[in-house]
Amino acid sequence: MSFCFNFTKSNNNDIIEKNLLIYKPQLKRKIKMKTLVVFYSRTGNNKKIAELIKEKIGGDIEKIIDLKNRNGLIGWMRSGMDALLKRETKIKDTVSDPDNYDMLIVGNPVWAGSITPALRTYLNRNKDKIKDYALFSVSGFGEKNKKISDVIKSILKKEPKAELFISDKELEKELYANKLNDFIKNIS
Repeated sequence: MSFCFNFTKSNNNDIIEKNLLIYKPQLKRKIKMKTLVVFYSRTGNNKKIAELIKEKIGGDIEKIIDLKNRNGLIGWMRSGMDALLKRETKIKDTVSDPDNYDMLIVGNPVWAGSITPALRTYLNRNKDKIKDYALFSVSGFGEKNKKISDVIKSILKKEPKAELFISDKELEKELYANKLNDFIKNIS
């Protein structure tokens, strides 16, 4: 709080009025958003980034668990076909309700140019509960896979606050720090 005195003088320099003005500066407090990082990761790459995001911004984290067997070559082929055909799948019930969060950060690999069936199921179940969101993806082509953003936008009917695309090579060589920091700034 600061004070300022205001004096008015007459022509003969006599003080005819004295006012005390009190200024109350506005409090500038950053309100922390309640954030949930939710991700699907078959190989662990998206899990790694999800954990780094959670570590940097706080909040809660939850893995989407696909109940369909996607292991091995047959599982990999089935996964691509399910994604291409925009199929949903059975997922394990999640613990965290997106309705209780201000921001949902969604992590997902790219399968056959689309999102995974597990994420599609999760988003369709919760689309009316998601207030604001950001997305990240670790995949073979990194920035070239931005088309998954369009898929998610079409489900949620809103634009993401931020997007992060990391290639497998960038992840392997740990060349993603600047991208990750920019993503976090855009969310805050």
